[in-house]
Amino acid sequence: MASQKKNTKGPVYKARLNRLQISIFEDVSEDAKIRFSTYIQRQYKSGDVWKTGAFSEMDLDDLAKAREMAVNQIKELK
Repeated sequence: MASQKKNTKGPVYKARLNRLQISIFEDVSEDAKIRFSTYIQRQYKSGDVWKTGAFSEMDLDDLAKAREMAVNQIKELK
């Protein structure tokens, strides 16, 4: 199995959906195959510090929509 090179560039796609943030990164393997990594997270500010938290039941519908947004964006990027 070929090892993957990590791409140090920023996200190729970034969006917000209510309390969720969606980021998609492009990774290129040594055999030049392009793969995408998707991060969906909920961030909140505690004092002056931004933190990443777990999804609450209020986030679940948006989580499903965020996943669909990511799938559609990856299809466009390919």
